[in-house]
Amino acid sequence: MVNGPAIAIAQLADVRLFADPEAKHLGVQTARTFQAVLERIRQLEPQPHLLQLAGNLSQDETPESYRNLYKLLSPLGIPTYWLAGDRDSLPLMAKTLSGPPFSSNKSLQLGRWHLILLSTNVPGRQEGWLSATSLDWLDKQLELAGDRSVAIVLHHPPFRVGSDWLDRTRLQNPDDFFAVIDRLGEQVRLVFCGHVCQNAEYKREDTRYFTIPSTGVQFEPGTSECVPDTAPPAFRLSRFYPDGGWDTKVVWVKN
Repeated sequence: MVNGPAIAIAQLADVRLFADPEAKHLGVQTARTFQAVLERIRQLEPQPHLLQLAGNLSQDETPESYRNLYKLLSPLGIPTYWLAGDRDSLPLMAKTLSGPPFSSNKSLQLGRWHLILLSTNVPGRQEGWLSATSLDWLDKQLELAGDRSVAIVLHHPPFRVGSDWLDRTRLQNPDDFFAVIDRLGEQVRLVFCGHVCQNAEYKREDTRYFTIPSTGVQFEPGTSECVPDTAPPAFRLSRFYPDGGWDTKVVWVKN
């Protein structure tokens, strides 16, 4: 891979915590699998420069679930940035996940890279949507990026993963998203997404797309309805290099 110092980011999605730490999602105690993922992150040398949470952090949308997240993540002391997913309460997240190491900032300059966290959350809906306001904000952020390489994070993927039931709830206006990033050409290098709880990749024009598997239950790929997979909890570890190079991989965690 590319030589030189890199910005390392641990990316997590679909944590699905409950108010009750013993509660289970599809038979899995998500607080336990999340702790296993965090322990694996603690073992990384060197430690990531930041953590990026790509939505569905709660399963029951309770204040306690976000407090549980705060208590589990805070000891790492790693700057943490988040997005809301379709299972999340944005007002509760904004209230609870605001003190260090958490930040509500959605636009970060990381050396020669610019990281944008773009909300696709629609309260009360599973589907994702980018409002005209969000698209205009994205356009302005891409202008601010200047000649930096750009990575964008969404909760809902703008592409199909081949599972009918998941594809029905993906980003509903992907062409509006593509129209904005197409104006930047190869400057938008990477797009990361949550929501689908599986590892998937996609390429369009000069941009590569990657999903972030769940820290809890994965969904079996290629199904017409929800089928839990036997794959373990996971997170994605991505590195951004000063010359625009990058690498990314899924780290599977034996629970």
